Amino acid sequence: MGTTLLRDLGLWLWRLLPGNPIVVRVVSAGGKRVRHMWARVAYLGVLFVVMLVLGTDLLNPRGSSLAALAKQSTTTFMVVSMVQLFLMSFIAPVFTAGAITQEKDSNTFDILLTTPLSTGQIVLGTLFSRLFFVWALLLSGLPIFCITMIYGGVTTAEVFKSFGLAACTGLVTGALAILISVARIGTRRTIFSFFLGVRLNLQTNSAFGRTSYAAVAVAPMGSGVFGARMSWLAPVHPFLALLAVTGQTPPPTPEAAYAYGWPWRWLLVHPAYGYMLLTTLASAAMIALSLFFVRAGQKEGEATLWNRLRSVLTLRGRRDELTHQPRRVWNNPIAWREANTRGSAAGASATRWLFIIGGVIGAIVLLAAHRNG
Repeated sequence: MGTTLLRDLGLWLWRLLPGNPIVVRVVSAGGKRVRHMWARVAYLGVLFVVMLVLGTDLLNPRGSSLAALAKQSTTTFMVVSMVQLFLMSFIAPVFTAGAITQEKDSNTFDILLTTPLSTGQIVLGTLFSRLFFVWALLLSGLPIFCITMIYGGVTTAEVFKSFGLAACTGLVTGALAILISVARIGTRRTIFSFFLGVRLNLQTNSAFGRTSYAAVAVAPMGSGVFGARMSWLAPVHPFLALLAVTGQTPPPTPEAAYAYGWPWRWLLVHPAYGYMLLTTLASAAMIALSLFFVRAGQKEGEATLWNRLRSVLTLRGRRDELTHQPRRVWNNPIAWREANTRGSAAGASATRWLFIIGGVIGAIVLLAAHRNG
């Protein structure tokens, strides 16, 4: 009995991800596409050009001391890691969100729902079949990072931490893109709004994280290019966590952060691992939430628990729609609809709510950290 149960469980897990038909089809066919080959060439070309510009002394070390070469290796590693992380923040949504958008544009998504595939197989297969190329692209740049380790200044742990930050960033942005696409709250315009939201979020939090207001008082002062203390946002921001990994804003010691209590102490001492853990948990939550929206269109007439809950939450909105004043339509009704109805504002509404939720979570984290401090 126990052997049969374990065999069935293993077969279910195999079909859920490794043997997922979507993963097998996309990986086997996508690796042969010329477009993916040029994407890999462009990605590696950008990293290699950056390394050539900054690491000229590493390739021609004549007349340079080992200390100077080690310092140059550290600077080159930091910049190349930043470029790699920036590229991962935008490559992952392109591969993941574009998958379901293409399925909807070609009207094959509804056909996919009629297959024996479960909801979990559709979501996980769509996400990880595209993330496979993203992570393979990430690993293809490992030899470039190994060059920076030749003369010291860069450790193996720092290299793998930078790769872990980039991989988790690709995972969380890909999971968010899948959630937005599966929820059917927009089309390509929503994806564009998502890209804009990712960029604004990274730039805004990075700028605020480098100010003195967000600095951790018990963290040592950095001696690198930035010369600042580590930010409270380092466990939730990839670039700030990468600055801690490269030693530009070193994290506090366990003894210095002992007064903050768990889990804040662990997050501050290990910001890179904290970011990987938090983004993995957030990705799992978004994947689980995506499962409720995959077949939502096919169950609109069924009395499911989700439909009942949604009807209760939107009951007040329905009453307002039935009793609102008649709208004055322009001479061009199509232009009026695009400018005034909710259908055109789906992407903006989603982006606005994401910023609000992120701001509330960030405020709670900062307030809790301030009280513990």
